[in-house]
Amino acid sequence: MSIFVSIAAYRDPELVSTIQDCLAKADRPDEIRIGLVWQHAGDETIDAIADDPRVTVLDVAAEDSGGACWARAKAMELYADETYFMQLDSHHRFVKGWDTSLIADMAKTGSAKPLLTTYLPTYEPSLPTPDRREPAGIIFDKFAGPVPLMRGGAVDPHEPGEPIPARFVSAHFIFTLGSFVTEVPYDPELYFHGEEITLGLRAFTWGYDLFHPSESTIFHFYVRKAQPRHWDDHTTRAERKPAWHDRDKISIRRVRNLLLGVVSGRYGPGQVRAVAEYETLTGLNFARCTVREVESTAPAGVLVGGLRCA
Repeated sequence: MSIFVSIAAYRDPELVSTIQDCLAKADRPDEIRIGLVWQHAGDETIDAIADDPRVTVLDVAAEDSGGACWARAKAMELYADETYFMQLDSHHRFVKGWDTSLIADMAKTGSAKPLLTTYLPTYEPSLPTPDRREPAGIIFDKFAGPVPLMRGGAVDPHEPGEPIPARFVSAHFIFTLGSFVTEVPYDPELYFHGEEITLGLRAFTWGYDLFHPSESTIFHFYVRKAQPRHWDDHTTRAERKPAWHDRDKISIRRVRNLLLGVVSGRYGPGQVRAVAEYETLTGLNFARCTVREVESTAPAGVLVGGLRCA
């Protein structure tokens, strides 16, 4: 029951603590294997975890990085047929038994191809790790040009202790079957905006059923003030080519083409379900940039809808 953990880190001081906590809090730490894409400047070190046999490191100079999706694609190349695939950022904390909890949730879904995802609750590095929390949902926020953006929100009414049907995917937390790596490989040409909607669409059309976990056993550091981002370093002024905004223009076109059904092949939709079925699930119309109200997946309640693109 091995778990491959994909981590793409960009000049992140939380990286080593994240990996140490992930391994220390697992019930079966020897069954965890971490594929790390370490994008760093010359003054950074990961000596504390570099010799751990459970951690495979791809060493990348920050100036050579192609961005978040490029790095996640590289991390997937380190996958070695583990049972489960988990994607995280490089700034997380865990509660004891997080691995047991997630595997149990996978079984509870009753799905042949479940995918657990959510916007995780936050932690602060200077404070103790929080306790287990009720999960948040992921709901539509707005269209930014042709790209749907999501935000955290309340989950539908559900039975306590049971995974909750979901509609969208969070890039900072995915837990699913190892088959995801070969069926839904990351498109290295994507940059940032559009990453999550394309993941959700491609996973769903490959037959994956989306769920929020029954409880949050992992936490995410959101604010990270004054920590460098890829777009801070990769500017025209920094003479790193292409600059981040040039990559972003290419990426937005690719996202738009995927949503409109133009893209096929390795980075296109799956063949198990149609894109139109995902539009029905989410209430989104990709061609018109509109969203309608959709019925709750539970017996009562509706998600926020009726918004139009800005």
